[in-house]
Amino acid sequence: MKSALQALMATVLMSSASMGHAQEDWWFDVEVILFDRGQAISQTKEQFDYAPDLAPVSADWDLLGNLLYPDISWLKQNLPVCGQSSSPLWQAQPSLKEITQRYEQWQQAQPGYTQGALPAAPEASSGERPVGALGTSPYASTVDRTTQLNDSPGPDAWAIAGYWLAFNWPEPARVSVPTMTYCEPAQPWIRYQDNEWLVYAPDNHLPAPAQVPIVPSGDDSAAASPRILSAKANELEKLSLQIRSTRGLTRLLHTTWRQPVAFGEDNAAAVRLFAGKNYAQQFLLSGQPKQEQLVTLDVDGTRAGPQQERFFEQLSQQLASDEDVPFATLLAAADNADTSLQAKVEKTSVSPHAPIWQMDGYLKVYLKYINQVPYLHIDSMLYYRQPVPMNISQIASGEKPQYKLVSVPFHQMRRVISKQLHYFDHPLFGMVVTLRRSPTSKEQ
Repeated sequence: MKSALQALMATVLMSSASMGHAQEDWWFDVEVILFDRGQAISQTKEQFDYAPDLAPVSADWDLLGNLLYPDISWLKQNLPVCGQSSSPLWQAQPSLKEITQRYEQWQQAQPGYTQGALPAAPEASSGERPVGALGTSPYASTVDRTTQLNDSPGPDAWAIAGYWLAFNWPEPARVSVPTMTYCEPAQPWIRYQDNEWLVYAPDNHLPAPAQVPIVPSGDDSAAASPRILSAKANELEKLSLQIRSTRGLTRLLHTTWRQPVAFGEDNAAAVRLFAGKNYAQQFLLSGQPKQEQLVTLDVDGTRAGPQQERFFEQLSQQLASDEDVPFATLLAAADNADTSLQAKVEKTSVSPHAPIWQMDGYLKVYLKYINQVPYLHIDSMLYYRQPVPMNISQIASGEKPQYKLVSVPFHQMRRVISKQLHYFDHPLFGMVVTLRRSPTSKEQ
């Protein structure tokens, strides 16, 4: 009985150890192809549900974003602050006058210092005689200048030619360098300007491209970190060429990344996936088209917004009225001001220059035990964006319609097998995914 119990415990320990070791070694290369079917939403018979806004999708790892428009905060933090000293002690460099004064103060602090006295001559070392003991006069060291000039050789031909070129050769054209600022401006975190609160939240990313490269090139190094691989890692080249040559289909992305795969959906990391055009120059995050904003100014030159105009209108009505203003109304006005400031702070979490991609979403790959066998699972969430006309009647009448940008969500979860093609079908687009055990896992 005791031996059977020991054997059972050993089996459990070995299985748990092997399971823990397996959880450390699961690395996969995920290859994805995204393509557009070229179908207009307004001309399809299907009815799609739209997302409420076009906010960027949040994910645990933004591998494509770090490759295409990386964060350069580490570079900007090394820049000096404009208008301040670059010394690490924040102390200005002393002038020549200050250095001279400090030296004189140090001399006066020395023992035996007398005002106007010359410093004592250094004592001669053994074997040396002082200069005064030689019996020479101040004129004894005078050299016959004529003899010195006659004995010195004259300049050679190359030196004479150099002198001539220095005085007669035309001066080279000076290159003018434009004045540039290599410093970070000092900005307060929050300030009140033009009758509104402004929160300073700089976007330290490089500008996003107008369109995502179809085949982005990453890094094939052996670093143990999630990353986009180079185009050499793509193995679905034939399928990608078939999609490219098929009429009506447009490739948007073909990439491969390497990532560790965890056990359990809650422990898995979502990898952001985006492709296609960047609509940030034409549309707002609400989907409305960008228009030129007309700014009206007050007499003092400050900007007068609609909220301020309503405020003064209500104030004039209250002053003209004989009724008393309830105290609760004043408290509500103060609460509205605090809420407006809080909304300004929360709004800075999304950059006004955030890209709006044609396709945006995430892909989550994880392992899950089913009957004590680990299976791969994919949880995908994609948003397909396309401009649609606001008023279809304008098209029928021949007028130029205005467009708004809508976002169609597409969510799927499925169990997959490595080294097999998995197709995610949608009437507007398609996605092909394959997973391969990476060499990082095989070597371990």
